[in-house]
Amino acid sequence: MTHPTYLLGVDGGGSKTVAWLTPETGADGETVSAPLVARTGASHVASVGFEESTGAVEAAVQQVRAEVSPDSEIRAACFALSGSAQARSKERWREWIATRNWTPLFAVVPDAVAPLICASPKGEGVALVSGTGSCALSHSSNGCFRAGGFGPLLGDEGSGFDVGLKALQEVMRALDGRGPGTELAELFTQHASLQDPRELATHYGNPLRQRQEIAALVPVVHVGVERGDDVAMGLIEQAGLELGNLVGCVARKAELKARRYRLAMAGGVLLSSQPLRNQVLQSLDAAGIPPESSMLVREPVEGCLRIARMLADKQWDESHWKI
Repeated sequence: MTHPTYLLGVDGGGSKTVAWLTPETGADGETVSAPLVARTGASHVASVGFEESTGAVEAAVQQVRAEVSPDSEIRAACFALSGSAQARSKERWREWIATRNWTPLFAVVPDAVAPLICASPKGEGVALVSGTGSCALSHSSNGCFRAGGFGPLLGDEGSGFDVGLKALQEVMRALDGRGPGTELAELFTQHASLQDPRELATHYGNPLRQRQEIAALVPVVHVGVERGDDVAMGLIEQAGLELGNLVGCVARKAELKARRYRLAMAGGVLLSSQPLRNQVLQSLDAAGIPPESSMLVREPVEGCLRIARMLADKQWDESHWKI
């Protein structure tokens, strides 16, 4: 009896890890059946460490593999992992994945590669990611280029953590009378189930507080935007400018021309905020480098499956994606 072969895609980031397993059927990345899906915790090494990151990836893969025959073969796999853009980090992931014996044919790529492949099957264009962290990646015949993604202390401008942290700082300034008043003080207090806005300092100022908890304040900032709060609107405008700057930076490095490239937008912050997306596009238009089109990528792991298929068909050259 012949068992079916499968393609595996894993997308790992600062808030969650997603695995898709699908039969090796169809063409050009298309499948004839819905993939098996698993979601586990964060797998961003800089945030949760290598042991917890590998644990999240392994748990996700084990969950989808448990749904098929143990004799089934994974023909090819792609792992798009946040923080794997650096050569040393990528090699560490490759060595660990090889020990799992899931498949000998696999690729490890930076997380932003997956949404770009979703928007542009040939991989030409720009991907912008804003979730807990942020980064932009471009790819063309001139090479692969990346901007941002330096973590919460040195970068991640326009990310959920960045917006949440700056919003808290504005609230603290308002409480002291050093800055304009803002409804965010009351909204954050209610969100955290506190009694007094000044309790926000100890609640969110704890160094053990997870980045995701501060990034989770972004939807509350959106409520402030809807209410016309000037501080909230200014924060979203600033985030849009920062993200647009990331896109413009990598687009120019790749020598992409105005209205001649595709822009893939991914990450929970971008997906949930139309005002932020509008601000990004407006900033690119003002800078003279707007995209031809933009696409929301809700499941970047789909790009991982497309890369896995290209691997299986010997059409993927990882050297073209060296940053």
